[in-house]
Amino acid sequence: MDELIDVIGYPAASLLCAAYSGCTLYIPTQKRLKLAARNRLIKADRLAGMLLNDLALKYQLTTRRIISICKN
Repeated sequence: MDELIDVIGYPAASLLCAAYSGCTLYIPTQKRLKLAARNRLIKADRLAGMLLNDLALKYQLTTRRIISICKN
């Protein structure tokens, strides 16, 4: 518990414990977290009307990968 408080501070640790006390909690790796954030941005850009080719260039991905991300 001390390590949790050191990393996120007491107020955040207290909220986390109140919300998830007694539960098993999965904490993603930073890489996974960054990918999820990137994918949310891609979906938002697509919903705003950005073209697949433009998205592929912006995020340095293939159009096929952009389509796959937008489907999920």
